[in-house]
Amino acid sequence: MEHKKGQKTITIKINGEDRPFQVKKTDHPEEKLQEKKEPMESFASFQTAAAQEAESEDQFDWILPEEEPENEVKEFNIASAPEKKKNVKGFSVFNAGLKKKGTKSYVPTVFFAVFFAVLLGTSFGFILLKLVIAEPDATASPAAGTPSEETGEQPGAPAGTIQFEAGPINTFIVQGGVFTTEEGVKQEQQKSMDKGVPASYIQGEGNYPLLLAVSADLTKAKEAGTKLKEQGFQVFAKELTFGGATIEGLTEDEKALLEHIPALFKSLTASASAAFTGVEIPADTAESTAAAGEVLTAISEDQIKQEKLILLKQELSSALAQFEAYVSKPDASSSNKLQGHLLAFLAAYDAL
Repeated sequence: MEHKKGQKTITIKINGEDRPFQVKKTDHPEEKLQEKKEPMESFASFQTAAAQEAESEDQFDWILPEEEPENEVKEFNIASAPEKKKNVKGFSVFNAGLKKKGTKSYVPTVFFAVFFAVLLGTSFGFILLKLVIAEPDATASPAAGTPSEETGEQPGAPAGTIQFEAGPINTFIVQGGVFTTEEGVKQEQQKSMDKGVPASYIQGEGNYPLLLAVSADLTKAKEAGTKLKEQGFQVFAKELTFGGATIEGLTEDEKALLEHIPALFKSLTASASAAFTGVEIPADTAESTAAAGEVLTAISEDQIKQEKLILLKQELSSALAQFEAYVSKPDASSSNKLQGHLLAFLAAYDAL
């Protein structure tokens, strides 16, 4: 660019274009000052314009989506239901009458609630009770202990009108100990039977003696005790008394059984003591035992009604069967069974 003499040139680049300005020299100071001001003002104006253009190019508007107002929760007012008039009945009439008069109610609400709850529960209880209780089946057999419709008799109840004094039985036994509780004697009884030795027990005066063998006399009882000691038992021989009671309501056959028991038991005991010690049963003892057995067999079992007497006859009949088995073939098994039935008979007789 050429510079004329006395002139100053200023070049300003605005938006990529050169814009020259010349400043002329004057001799007058005022003119020179005026000339200086004009370019400066022009420069400032161009600079401002350039800045504004730059700002206009850099500026941009943010376009944001308009926010839609959220759904407002609507408020609802629940109108209270119209108050119903109370149906005044029964006790409520009385209660309402008292309130109208200005007096306090003497029948509170709690009382009515409890009263009707009890009434309702009781009603349901009776309904369920009627549903549970069923009518007895007409085809079912009569229960034990109830009178038979055919005979009108109750099993085990006295069927006769005879009274009999059953005397005590004195005999010799081998005792295996005396226990203070029935549970203790039962445990010892089971231990003895597990070893193959028959055992029974009776209830004494505050104790329970354990019975292991029965004999006709004390000598035979001691011999039986010696045999049991060899098997590890702690025993001693002694004489004991069993039973002795008055029995009422007997039939003729029941009375005959009680009358015949002492002789039959004595004969069976003599045979059992001989068999237990391994001695041959004497012939006369065997004959008397067989004769007593025939009398027992002649008594009809159907005529024995009382349960205790039925048990006595069953034990004596079983003992008689084991006696006959031992006579035909002597062995320890028959001898032990004979002893066991006699011991069970003594326990049942003592409980009369």
